[in-house]
Amino acid sequence: MENMKLDNLGSLGHIREGDIEDPDGPQKSKKSQKQFLIIATIAVIILIIASTLLFKAHDRAVKVDINTVNLKLTTLEMGVSRLEGEVKELRQFVSERQAPERHPTQQIDELSKRLDRLENQITAVAVGPQASTTAPEKITPQTKAEYHEVRRGETLFGISKDYGLSLEQLCRFNEITPETPIHPGQKLLISPQ
Repeated sequence: MENMKLDNLGSLGHIREGDIEDPDGPQKSKKSQKQFLIIATIAVIILIIASTLLFKAHDRAVKVDINTVNLKLTTLEMGVSRLEGEVKELRQFVSERQAPERHPTQQIDELSKRLDRLENQITAVAVGPQASTTAPEKITPQTKAEYHEVRRGETLFGISKDYGLSLEQLCRFNEITPETPIHPGQKLLISPQ
């Protein structure tokens, strides 16, 4: 028996590990290679389809994101242009409000200077006739009293000058003072009866 075992071992001695020959080996290996190639091809096709679908889905998501960003940018641009218009209107409003503030001040200064000059003229006229006239005033007899209707912008001094009267005379005829305000439509006595 031992010999038999050795014979069997001897006959199997040419087979090494990994060199096992299968009687159906070449056909089986060709079938398994074909199956492997078919499975690999299907797997590659599935991977291509999946990557295409994922790429399209990603592309759609990117397009949606881009459209959303564009919409938001357009909204922001409209908001900015609206704000620019409001800022322009506000600046114009402020500049219009600031301009009149300066203008009345200048007018007040000019009017104040004119008033000072008029007061000086009134003082000169009032002082001048008193010092120069030592003789009593002559009143010429007139038959009819004359009146002057005050127009806008006229002053007592201007009216007295127009009629050749002193401010004092005009004030005396009308029983008023030089500081008494006059108004348009008011009638002032120019010459007594």
